[in-house]
Formats: sequence, structure tokens, C-alpha cells
Amino acid sequence: MLNFIRNVFAFLHPTLLQQLEDHLKGVSITGRMAYCISCLESALASEQLHGPELENLLAHLWEFTSSTDLGDWEERIMDFLPEVILDSSQKQPAFLTVEAAKQLKKIYSVLSPSLLQCIDDIIEVGRGNLYAGTVGHSQNTLAPTMSVVRYMVAKGYALPAIDKFLRSPFSEQDSHGWGKRLDRRFFQ
Repeated sequence: MLNFIRNVFAFLHPTLLQQLEDHLKGVSITGRMAYCISCLESALASEQLHGPELENLLAHLWEFTSSTDLGDWEERIMDFLPEVILDSSQKQPAFLTVEAAKQLKKIYSVLSPSLLQCIDDIIEVGRGNLYAGTVGHSQNTLAPTMSVVRYMVAKGYALPAIDKFLRSPFSEQDSHGWGKRLDRRFFQ
């Protein structure tokens, strides 16, 4: 049955993906980040992956939506990048404790490469425009957002309904496409 559903998604997805991408162009960078984190939550739930290390990752990702200092958020989230955690030559993390990093490494080492790439893509959504002005609909954040969407479709995971995220529009009035700083509950 699962393969049937995946095949249906695979058959329909070019049109659906384009429609979703068109909708996401109207969502702020904050909303895109929230959408991607919601995707990750769905993927982790589907795979029955949970634990304090993943909850810590999710909490740090969600801080993006409400943080008033995204430079500080970026410094902290770098400790969660899969390539940083899995690099055996990596020295002590900047913000994670050594023990927390070890535990996260255990979790990451059993995750699929595609799920690790999804985590990396989500972090890139948050970092994509930190040091550059937004142009158009911020391709720097839209591209990794769509990578997360394609991952979800390929795995047959449910995508979050877009409606909640459209409430955070990509507009000049809302911080030049960044959107307002919002608590995660706004998107749930």
C-alpha cells in the first residue's frame, strides 16, 4: 500500500510541487523555516525517531522563528550540522556540551544520508539570506525549502498544510521578506 501511495505522489508531484513552490514564494523566510521544521517533525514521527537529542535539535531550529538575533542563532545551530557532528576531527563544539555532541553523533550515525541532507537543507533555509539582501522571492531560501519538500515526497511523508504558513507573508512590509518574529505555536 505504501508503495502505491509513493507511486501516486511520484506521478502527480511535478504539478503539485510547482503549485506548492508557487505558494511558498508567498511565504516569508520565517514561514519557510517553520514549514521545513514541520516537515522534519513529520518525517521523524513517521520513522518513530525521537529522543532528547532530536528534541534539542528541533528546539534550536524553532528558535529561528522567534529569535531577534539571527547571528547568534546561526552560531548555535552550526553545532547541529550533520557534517560537523559526524566529523571525527571536529574539536569541541562551540555551544553543545561534549556529551550532547557525542549523543547527537550516535543519533546522526544511524540516520539515512537523505535525512541528514534534509536537516542540512533546513539549516540552510535559516542561513540562506543572513548576510545578503533578499532578491525576488529569496531563491537562497526557496531552493533548500524545495529540497526538503522533494525529500518528503520521495519518502511518502505527509506534507504540512500550507495555510498556516501563508499567514507569514513574504512582503516588503514584513521585514523585506523575512516576516515577523513569531513563536512556533503560531505555525502549529
